[in-house]
Parts: sequence; structure tokens; C-alpha cells
Amino acid sequence: MIMQALRTKTRAIMIVVVVVFVLSIFTMYLTGGSRSSRKSPEGDFPVASVGGQKIMASQIVAGVQNFAEQSGQTDFSPESIVEMRKNVLNSIAMQHMLQQEASRLKIKAPENEIDMAVKRIENQFPTKEAFQQYMESRGIRMKDLREQIGMQLAQRMVLDAGAGDVEVNEEETRDF
Repeated sequence: MIMQALRTKTRAIMIVVVVVFVLSIFTMYLTGGSRSSRKSPEGDFPVASVGGQKIMASQIVAGVQNFAEQSGQTDFSPESIVEMRKNVLNSIAMQHMLQQEASRLKIKAPENEIDMAVKRIENQFPTKEAFQQYMESRGIRMKDLREQIGMQLAQRMVLDAGAGDVEVNEEETRDF
């Protein structure tokens, strides 16, 4: 069932995956993930459930805050905040579904790909020490970073497996 949905909605799913990838890195690591002290004003509570896993209000709030920080904007209309919340929730839900499918299919990212991804992140800093200092200042452990990258790579592998031989031509891309 999930594989059929992946096949029929590949373009949209690929866009969502890119958004999920970016948001998940910022959400899980820049805020400390589940160790985050950010809570919604009413306290933390489940807002959705995907395959038995609860999506908490604090995850949505953190995702919206991360998006706002990344965009550099501070003034959002109430409508755009609602839209951002929906997008963050959809991204988190898609991430949960892809992770569940990766677990079901026993798909695991190869260590060398995780190493390369960590190296790409590390290369964004002027020195290795600057990278390590950044990680420490955000409370990110290398083990957690590698684990998150491994999950994201496994999710991408699920999408690649589901997409099969799907090809999108230039006209379809323009129409989208």
C-alpha cells in the first residue's frame, strides 16, 4: 500500500523528502531533538499519530521556529504560521512513514555513506575544531548525528526503491 503511494506520487514525495531532510537536521540537532527544552505554551501533547508513533506539539513548534530562524523573517501572518505548522507536521509524518518502511524492509545506510555525509557537513566549517565547537555548543553528539544521517539515508533508499524506473521529463517538471 505505501509502495503504491510512493510510485504514484514520486515528484511530490521527492520534494517533501528534501524539505524533511533539511527540517529534520535543524529540528533534531540544532534544537537537541527530544532533549529540547522548547515546549508549546500549553505543555507538550500529541497532535498526531503515525503508525503508533506520536508527533508532539513541541516537535511542530521547534520545526516552525527553525524555519523562521532559517528564513531570517520575524513577522509572519497567522495564516502563514498555520501553513508552516501543516507543512512541518506533514514533513514529520512523512519522515515517520519512511522510517517505518525502511525498518520493515530492513534497509540500513552503509557506514561509508554516513561517513561521507558527516564529512560534507564538517567541510561547511572553516576547521574541524570549529565543527566540533559548533556540535558542543548545540549539545549534539557525533553518535546522534551519525544515527540521524543514517536514518535519513535509509529513508532516501526507501524512496529510491519505491521510485523504481520512474522518469520525469522536463515538460512534467515545468508543469509541476
